Amino acid sequence: MSNTPISYVAMHKEFIRTATLLSMEQLQTLTAWWAPWLGLTDWIFDLRIERGSDMRNNTASGTSRWTGEKRRASIALVDPNDYNHDAWDPYDMEQVLVHEMLHVSLGGIDDTVRSKESPGLLNREIEQFIDRLATSLTTMGRHHPKHPLRRRKKS
Repeated sequence: MSNTPISYVAMHKEFIRTATLLSMEQLQTLTAWWAPWLGLTDWIFDLRIERGSDMRNNTASGTSRWTGEKRRASIALVDPNDYNHDAWDPYDMEQVLVHEMLHVSLGGIDDTVRSKESPGLLNREIEQFIDRLATSLTTMGRHHPKHPLRRRKKS
């Protein structure tokens, strides 16, 4: 597979978002690129692309598990074939990767807040916050001159 992301365009209201479908090699490269930005340089990441029916939460675009003591995390992204293409946002595998890496980065805080009362409401609020943050970071990161998937202008 080439290093150029596969894209399709979806229109929502007055803006356009492009879905980004990536190879495992591209996901590993992006994980290494995002790790320093998220304070995760000393972590080992195991990445997987899983069928939706095999994921812990079969409605999620990604899931993560981590062990802080061992500095090891496992991140699974849903197979693009199983993504809900009727969803509001097109499937952006990099954004989902950053979202899951944020869960790892916020691990202790994430676990503490989720253990409080009213877990349903708190879980939704945490997920919405992390999703907004991941979308913002991914958008800004793609404009960075050294972003691994940034197309270089030919001189």
